[in-house]
Amino acid sequence: MSPSNERRALPREPAHLAAVIELDGREIGCGVSRDASGSGLLLFTHVHIADGALVTLQLFFPHEEQPRRVDASVIRSERIRPEERIVWDYRMAVALRNPPGDLQELVQRITRRPPGAAV
Repeated sequence: MSPSNERRALPREPAHLAAVIELDGREIGCGVSRDASGSGLLLFTHVHIADGALVTLQLFFPHEEQPRRVDASVIRSERIRPEERIVWDYRMAVALRNPPGDLQELVQRITRRPPGAAV
């Protein structure tokens, strides 16, 4: 994709974060991110949520006791084709509405490999 077509405010990094998904104040499911940035996530989940819906995510970061709660807007939710599906039913892109200021740094930190780690 050319830079002029890029809509993301921050670069995405491959990051696997567990997330609890809340809609209208109640937990409706969970998911795992495939990639993340300080402004958005791509989640795999079992729940279908309409584009434009407002959700709250509880994001679980390594070495943090409590999840980080962030509000998000669903940008896109699409069913994963059966031949691509292993565990999850939907792929959902979300834009974070109140991201913590250190979120991009956290995402980059968990994607770095220690020196000498296998690739």
